[in-house]
Amino acid sequence: NKTAIEPIYHFSKDNKNVLVIMQDACLSSFVTQAFNENEKLALGYDGFTFYPNTVSMCYYTQLGVPAVFGGYDYTPFEINKRAQTLQQKHNEALLTMPTLFSKEGFDITVSDLPYENYGEEPVSSIYNDIPNISRQIVKRTYNNIWYNKNGIKPYPVLSNLLKRNFAYLGLFKIVPNVLRPIVFHRGYWMVDNSKMEDKAFNDSYSHLDLMKELTDFNSNNPNLFLIDNETTHEERLLNSVDYSPFKYNEDGTKTYLSADEVTDEFRGTSEFKDSSCFHTVNSILNRWKEFFDYLKENDCYDNTKIIIVSDHGRGVDSKQFEQNSEIPITIESFAATLLVKDFNSHGKVKFNYDFMTNADTPSLASEGIIENAKNPFTGNDLKVPLEKKSDFVRIANAPMENMRSKYNTKYKVKDSQWYTVHDNIFKVENWSKLNK
Repeated sequence: NKTAIEPIYHFSKDNKNVLVIMQDACLSSFVTQAFNENEKLALGYDGFTFYPNTVSMCYYTQLGVPAVFGGYDYTPFEINKRAQTLQQKHNEALLTMPTLFSKEGFDITVSDLPYENYGEEPVSSIYNDIPNISRQIVKRTYNNIWYNKNGIKPYPVLSNLLKRNFAYLGLFKIVPNVLRPIVFHRGYWMVDNSKMEDKAFNDSYSHLDLMKELTDFNSNNPNLFLIDNETTHEERLLNSVDYSPFKYNEDGTKTYLSADEVTDEFRGTSEFKDSSCFHTVNSILNRWKEFFDYLKENDCYDNTKIIIVSDHGRGVDSKQFEQNSEIPITIESFAATLLVKDFNSHGKVKFNYDFMTNADTPSLASEGIIENAKNPFTGNDLKVPLEKKSDFVRIANAPMENMRSKYNTKYKVKDSQWYTVHDNIFKVENWSKLNK
């Protein structure tokens, strides 16, 4: 935790800025719902195009995120075709855009990129060959500053949890090995409680709420920003006035609301008012809107390309997708968010229903900056034409793997766990098992 805040995102007013926000587990169908319910929110996304018909290649980060940063060469299926280790291929994915943009004279800032070096220390070593890169850690870093700013006394989650778990660990250690699975029972003693949920949310939300203070406009060079934020991954109910964790008092002050304190009076009137997933999607849309307003106020909106993308969706019923018992997956889990604003783009949010995947991100980011951009590690084109995308959609519906698998060359996906979809992810007849 830092005790003082200094800008870490240095935008340029005179050169191009590219801002790529990877919003973990942001469900696209709730973005649709949020824009439809709140015209004022939608108007804040001036010049954006929203792609609701966007799919991810997996329902969790480890397999879903490489394609976001590296493109189609890093979908699970394509990764399994190449002989390098998973660690190497994952690192290549994270380094694809920084490598390309660095060669174009861009300064690079990355914050909290997922699974850097597959956790092998020093994780920052993967950036050694990029001289003009700044690596930042923001998750949890500004919690104390945010708590103090908002007059919040944090609950001592960690110390209480440690005291509690020491007792459980003692019980676990004294029983014979054969009985330990019964005692542990899938980690039931580590189940989250509401205080842990509040803290997990605040760990990422504090970063969003402090984006203005973390940003200046002093750069003399073009810039690429890659930001990973997990607010949408740590769901909780919020105050629907602005989907923040605060109650606004008549005297102009505000009071922190824990998840337990968000009663019906705060939840609003939406059809999804009781969905914590819906609340957190609205929350990030509101906070990023406020930051985009800040860019506008500082004449730094038109020269900034912005992409908001998610590594996967969420397994909740958004009532926008058909379900098919023959395809035993929740389609919402694979429904990725993709919002794009190009340079000098203006107008009401456009809904574009072209078939997209989150692997289109590097191509969209480099478009208009790097002509015919190619993956620096494979030499393949980053851009895949619309008519060819279905050839690359090989979706892995497999369990998450331990990070110790870093030296394996393939993800462990059974033949029966591969799926595909084409053209329109909303039509259940377009989903099928992949006949390898």
